[in-house]
Amino acid sequence: MAWAAIFVVTSVGYAVVAPIVDDLRSSMRVMETECRVIRVIDGDTVEIGCPKEVREGRSFSARIVGYDTPELYSPQCDAELVAAEAASTALTQILRGGGAMVGQGEAGLEVAFLGADKYDRILVDLRVDGERVTTAMVARGHGRRYLGGLRGGWC
Repeated sequence: MAWAAIFVVTSVGYAVVAPIVDDLRSSMRVMETECRVIRVIDGDTVEIGCPKEVREGRSFSARIVGYDTPELYSPQCDAELVAAEAASTALTQILRGGGAMVGQGEAGLEVAFLGADKYDRILVDLRVDGERVTTAMVARGHGRRYLGGLRGGWC
């Protein structure tokens, strides 16, 4: 019984502390400002293009770290598909509002490159006009904090 209580307290503590630590780490990252979002793929994945001197002049798929959204391309139910479409729209609005997308004027996009995931997507931390995209998407109810491990369902 004591082990179960310790597990619950430890798990809850992690759930509370981990996002705070993630945000702190994000605030200390060196951000690049030369890139632009070419298109939104889904609520937590974008295609980014950068000038030659930054990322070899190519575009690439990038997974935004710190949050998860419903699956657009493999939803488990109709509600997940609807939520995924709403998340994609919300991300597009956030990026356009800050001029972070190609052809949108003055850009306020900042990108930190953090390696690659198992799907060979580049992992990025994004800010638009100084606001972390992770924070904006979660605050608007289009995603939930995700820092690795098992993900909950959306149905």
